[in-house]
Amino acid sequence: MENDARKQEKVYTPEEVAAYLSDMSLDEWRKATATENRKAFPFGLTPDELAVLVKHWVNKAIDDEYLIFWGQCFGSSDLWDIHLDWKRVNEISDVLGDEATRKAVEEAYQQAAQDFDHNHWIVFRYGTREEQDAYQEMGGQFLEEFEDGAADRLASQVVKRVFREGPEKKQISLLKTELKRHSTTLNRLKSGPRHIIELFGVRFPAEVKRLVLSIGIEDAGPNSPNTFFKSLTLEQGKATLAALDETARKGESALKELVAESEHFVHASG
Repeated sequence: MENDARKQEKVYTPEEVAAYLSDMSLDEWRKATATENRKAFPFGLTPDELAVLVKHWVNKAIDDEYLIFWGQCFGSSDLWDIHLDWKRVNEISDVLGDEATRKAVEEAYQQAAQDFDHNHWIVFRYGTREEQDAYQEMGGQFLEEFEDGAADRLASQVVKRVFREGPEKKQISLLKTELKRHSTTLNRLKSGPRHIIELFGVRFPAEVKRLVLSIGIEDAGPNSPNTFFKSLTLEQGKATLAALDETARKGESALKELVAESEHFVHASG
């Protein structure tokens, strides 16, 4: 009976909530907050500066949305904040352009993924509603009550499902997020001369190229100290990620060995 009652409850949009709190009709609120009714600030911004603003508002939206997922309670003001965050992103996009905005949003999400707990982020960003509910129930409020290994197991199930049956766009997003996680660790462990390889726009120490080639991917820059793999397939990306995951499971010593300078490189540098 309780579930039936919930299904019959009217769900109000953030706009409707804001109009109600402002003692206005929805039409009155929309007219009052329309972009053309705001005073323009007489100052020009470069595309790079606009991209920084996009990332700022995306980061705020992520924080506001994650707080609800993590704390598992919210009010109308929280929903309104999220609406305003994305409204600002859309307004800046009208000036910056769709492609530059898309790139800035993607970069903001990739960076945010490195700032949150890995398992929490995977379920928050890529989990279905049912997967998120199961994760929250098992972790409790503030996600602090997981039994040993439970969070890892649930997040791993989300990753496997997305890579098995998720839309290609979501698979690529998850792939980039996971590659970025490994990249951050490996760049931290790398010492000495620094060249790079690039996989799906994510940069690794050049020594990782040995692992990439070992799984049968053709060398995209055999005579260059820096290699940009620009034509990798999604399946090749997933195979590379699997190899990185396997190395990471062996511990930090294996990761340090992966980015250690080869004898050939040492002699060439000398």
